[in-house]
Amino acid sequence: MPPLRPGTMTRQFAKNIESLDAIFDYITKFAESHRVNPEITRELHFGVEEVFTNMVRYNPESANDVTIELAIDGGLFAISVADHGVHSYDPTKRPPADIQQPLHERTPGGLGIHLVREMMDDVQYRYDNGTATITLVKRLGDK
Repeated sequence: MPPLRPGTMTRQFAKNIESLDAIFDYITKFAESHRVNPEITRELHFGVEEVFTNMVRYNPESANDVTIELAIDGGLFAISVADHGVHSYDPTKRPPADIQQPLHERTPGGLGIHLVREMMDDVQYRYDNGTATITLVKRLGDK
């Protein structure tokens, strides 16, 4: 992510599922202030819900707040979700889910990140000094 500039907001949220409504409200207000198509906002809600929920479930070793940065630049809407005080795990390295395979033959896990990768134009992972950050990028297209 580029450095903070106009069109960027950052806020911290408690690392628990109950924070999702406040996160959605934060994203919606930012998107509305930039006249983002509501369908794009809904897709970003889905992506952030998946990423945030996974951080809550699979990184319980840290009760630190999660930082969410919203940025619009050059026709792209980027949301970075940073989990602090955790070990590195890059969900973008998971192989794509085989959605053609019958349900009873599938290995559990990975479908959520698969759907997020399908919906977003880019999904990036960065790990630095105990902070895991996943950035979701969506082209705005016609507003």
